Amino acid sequence: MVLNELVAGNETGATDEAGQNEDWIELLNIGDAAAELTGWGLTDALGEKEPWRFPEAQALNPGERLLIWADEDIDDGPNHADFKLSGDGETLSLVNPDDELIDAVSFPALNDDQAYARLPDGEGAWDLSDTPTPGAENK
Repeated sequence: MVLNELVAGNETGATDEAGQNEDWIELLNIGDAAAELTGWGLTDALGEKEPWRFPEAQALNPGERLLIWADEDIDDGPNHADFKLSGDGETLSLVNPDDELIDAVSFPALNDDQAYARLPDGEGAWDLSDTPTPGAENK
């Protein structure tokens, strides 16, 4: 399981269930088996506050992606984190149920609708992209 792409200033791109343009984070299961996310967490303040936890049982099959809305609107649905991403850049961390660090990315300041993504998809180095691909292969 890896962090695969993020947008910290989503002004005109993907919309959540409420039709809002919110910051988002894409996870990708690069493993050979389904990955259960119960108890896993995301945080932009590792060691400073409790990570946001996936609130209900979710599993990702190999190659499957999941969008998490970083909008502080946890009442909007199960995949809405209790923090927002900073357009000025910060570090985002993915932890397992034992709070062990699984993946992290320190991203730079981003323009509105600009992504920071792994290129090639799922395994490459992180780079800026002016073509966000929420839920699809990074290009």
